[in-house]
Amino acid sequence: MMERRELMSEELDTVENENEESLEDLLDRINNGDKNAGSFTISSEIGKDDYRAFLYYSVLGKNKLFTAAMVVLPAALTFYFNINDGKLMLVPAIVITCILWLLIFGAIIFRTERSLKKIGKNSPDELRLTKTEYKFVRDAILHTKNGKTTRVPYSNFTALGKTKKRFFLYFQGGKGMIIRCEDIVKVKTVSEFERYLTEKIYR
Repeated sequence: MMERRELMSEELDTVENENEESLEDLLDRINNGDKNAGSFTISSEIGKDDYRAFLYYSVLGKNKLFTAAMVVLPAALTFYFNINDGKLMLVPAIVITCILWLLIFGAIIFRTERSLKKIGKNSPDELRLTKTEYKFVRDAILHTKNGKTTRVPYSNFTALGKTKKRFFLYFQGGKGMIIRCEDIVKVKTVSEFERYLTEKIYR
């Protein structure tokens, strides 16, 4: 499982070209009520539970084929090697399959929790509930946390994940964003938000 310490880092890459409006000018226009400056804003409090959900989703939910393989392959191999003289030894096959599943998912849980613990040890502030603001503008997301704002262009995004409670946005450099559905619905419906992101990211 890949380390996701980059998620907690607020040193998000800013891609700007010479003709692009500066971040300061854009924020000034947004704060002055310029409707053309930004589409909408979502405010949230992101903490340890959200980061834990991100890490687990990155392993088990992001690549569903990989997750399916972890379930199917151990069972298929175990049943194959427990055929004796054309007869399946069902009970040993089931027991061995369950043991393999426990080992696989136990390893995932262990490594994920260890990664989370390491992040908490190295950067304790990252896992505390912290007010986070996402401003969605024409070509980027402005991410504000702990008084610092960074710009993440939609062109940097590589994947979009979704659960019942959260959206996970992945972008270049192994970084990501977490946006909770309960905060989204204060501004837009979940389906409207997903459609907006899909149009921006996959255009």
